Amino acid sequence: MIHTMPRFARVLLPMSLGVLLAGVFTVVAVAGQNGAKQVIPDPDQNRSTSERATAYISGFNDFMARRARWIQDFQATGKDAAHLPHAALAASYGPSLPSLTDAVKHADLVVEGVVANVVYAPSGTVGTVKIDAMYTLSPIAVARLGTARPTEVRVMLGYSPEPDETFSLAAGHLSYAENMPLLFPGARAVLFLKADQAGSTPTFSIQSFTGGYAINASGKIVPVPGNPFADQVAGLTAEQFATMVVQESRGA
Repeated sequence: MIHTMPRFARVLLPMSLGVLLAGVFTVVAVAGQNGAKQVIPDPDQNRSTSERATAYISGFNDFMARRARWIQDFQATGKDAAHLPHAALAASYGPSLPSLTDAVKHADLVVEGVVANVVYAPSGTVGTVKIDAMYTLSPIAVARLGTARPTEVRVMLGYSPEPDETFSLAAGHLSYAENMPLLFPGARAVLFLKADQAGSTPTFSIQSFTGGYAINASGKIVPVPGNPFADQVAGLTAEQFATMVVQESRGA
């Protein structure tokens, strides 16, 4: 899974480490006079391992602080991240569940709804989903939501606007996880959700690969590539899919 510690930080940390390490430790060869290559010395070659680590940690912390400010500023502009260039995260994901039966069994809450709005934050993007239909509801979900009749639910979405090296709000890109659908405001979907640990605000996460089903303009189910039972549900109407989910929940 990719939604822990804080969710996007866990995925972005290795990526950011690679970028910073490349900048700190790479030795660059450039063309000099007569086409001969000159090697630019490593500026850290005379530093101890401890000194290098200290410099790296300082640079990394600075990067993360600037990234946090950029995301907060991006949120304040009211811009739509959907219009940014898209780039899939270079991440590994938790294993998917093998069947619809297992997906229903492991979900704390299964709902159909519309993404009303999203909030971008350094820890990840949270969407408020207005619930149109509720297919399953576990006691855990009731406890987290504080009601057996929720009208909306806060969901961690698998994408985030990210700055480029200039940290300009005129640039940037959208980093997204490939194990869940891209759901922007106005998108309709069926979501298999897992309750996060108790906190001040109830938040749910989407199952990896088997938890997100966008509903297209024709009202048909669109599973995520990599869903092991995609062929069984792709192209079903939302009503047909709802019937399958309810039947599975009764037998789960």
